[in-house]
Amino acid sequence: MKSTPALLLVFCVSVQFLFGSGAVGNDWTRYSPREEIAPVFSITSEGDLSLASERPGINGHWEKTFSVEGGKSYEFSAWRLAENIDHERRSCLVRIEWYGSEGKLVVSPHKVNPDYLGKSSDMARPDFPRDWDRKDDGSVLVRDTYLAPDDAAVAHVQLHLRWTDKGRVTWKKVSFAETEPLPQRRVKLAAVHHDLACLRLRPPFGRSPPQAA
Repeated sequence: MKSTPALLLVFCVSVQFLFGSGAVGNDWTRYSPREEIAPVFSITSEGDLSLASERPGINGHWEKTFSVEGGKSYEFSAWRLAENIDHERRSCLVRIEWYGSEGKLVVSPHKVNPDYLGKSSDMARPDFPRDWDRKDDGSVLVRDTYLAPDDAAVAHVQLHLRWTDKGRVTWKKVSFAETEPLPQRRVKLAAVHHDLACLRLRPPFGRSPPQAA
């Protein structure tokens, strides 16, 4: 029984690194699945967030939680400067996850095809802001606007570095804030209706089943 406090201390330290190693300036937190694959985290004198890889298999990210109100629109914006990284869009991505007040996933505001899922709604998937302009110094503007799910209370914004042997990424002027909704657009759609139940019963490649002799 006397060793229980020590065991609890070791357990807490391990769990803390698995889920985060503590907040730093501006409430950004360092995360990595395991200590041995954690990137080198640093903050520049200008307050920019940096991650560097010094060996293969690196995987980690900066993360910050923002309060949101369901049904309102939010814009993420940042400049990404990647150095010595072959596929920066793959290795240096932004991921936004939506959660409710109890820390659970929420229902997506976008309807889905009930023929595939058996219902017209599904849980909100992570969002990945897109690349836009590129400056002469190689910095890329990463920006997108999203509609917060109705039951969302927080958004977890993650700035990743992964799947690169060497290199560094610096995230500059990172912001996530409420904004005006995107304007509605008129679009023309063409669709072909398939009876999915019938398709599942048909033989592959449209061939008729062999006839009995």
